[in-house]
Amino acid sequence: MATPSVSLVRTIDESVTQLSHHSCWAQPKPINPVNLAQKAKEGLRRFKPCALVGQEITIITSEEAMNASFYSLFRRGKYGSLRPGIGLKGDRIPHEERERFVAAALGFTLLHSKPFRRWFLTEILQLPRHYHNSKPEITMDENQWADVKLADDGTHSFLCVVEVKTGASLDMHQDAENDEFWESGYGRELRNQKTQRGGQVGYCVLDISQRPPPKMRHGIKCFARRWHEVAAKAPQSDTIVKDFLALLIYIVLPLSTANNSPLMKTNSLPLANICRLHNELEAIAVEYGFKIRSQEKVGTINDASFGTAFGFKKGTRLVGRPTVTLRGWFGWHIADKKLNCEVWFYCSPSKGTGELLLKHLKRAKFSCPTHRDCVFATKAASDLSDDVRWLRSIFAGLLK
Repeated sequence: MATPSVSLVRTIDESVTQLSHHSCWAQPKPINPVNLAQKAKEGLRRFKPCALVGQEITIITSEEAMNASFYSLFRRGKYGSLRPGIGLKGDRIPHEERERFVAAALGFTLLHSKPFRRWFLTEILQLPRHYHNSKPEITMDENQWADVKLADDGTHSFLCVVEVKTGASLDMHQDAENDEFWESGYGRELRNQKTQRGGQVGYCVLDISQRPPPKMRHGIKCFARRWHEVAAKAPQSDTIVKDFLALLIYIVLPLSTANNSPLMKTNSLPLANICRLHNELEAIAVEYGFKIRSQEKVGTINDASFGTAFGFKKGTRLVGRPTVTLRGWFGWHIADKKLNCEVWFYCSPSKGTGELLLKHLKRAKFSCPTHRDCVFATKAASDLSDDVRWLRSIFAGLLK
């Protein structure tokens, strides 16, 4: 993956440090919201309730600050408010963004929790006993070859690089099984470090899936561990560790990896309602003659939606004119913590069919927020019958 930039590392470190007095990690102290604007002008270093997210600055209210967490910081980033099924280039949230954030959160947790750091050195990195109480320097390397780097130049010198993966495959320059890793990738850098500093050097891939067994090459131990081990066995005496594990559950791991997770109870699932939603969407597709294109009915954990992709055949008359093949998405989507009913058309709003669709929808008084690449209509979800009538009215108007 792309190594976390220095700015992102500082983002996590400064954000959480500044928020620690107002979050679930410490007892909150009252702040005066009236003075927020004035304090913001005084500089970020002196402004407690302020979170840096990516390269953006977000001012947090006192209520939001008290609910701050790794996950809330992730949601405030540029990928935190994506539309259903759509990333910045039409893709879902890329693995790189999740990996970048998880790596920074892991480094911060290692830095600030002694029990977790000792456990990580012992159980995950499997260092010999005399390393267990060491205080390594923990960095996110800016030279693009180490997601999380732990290094100790003391009596018992060691260096270990942790490659963070959240489901994506290893690139050749990240894979110790590949010659490119040793010739021009991370392995070459590790060999240089081994030559310069001596001591023990290791390379650990931390991932969801099982990896090949450990191997020793060029004096460097290359091995893999699973996030499931971290979620199930890490000591949780520090609340920051609990928060980090919650982040893993929200954006990386299934609930089954956590012990006594309070996040969801099976008997609270509205299964009958989910089936009803699916039935209503298919009924609309049949009635208005378009094809359900995707079997994926739900979104991701951090881009929650329930709906489906659809497509109109070439030549279908929309707003009175035959159109080329047109695809879209319709259903329900949570955006900015609000549940909305939405219809998306994947076409440019500034030309051709998209321009006609947008004019028609606005003329019909549908709410159509501005979007650079798509045309979409949205309403706050109410009850199912009203939502379905609203969806039907959009398609009925287009096909007149």
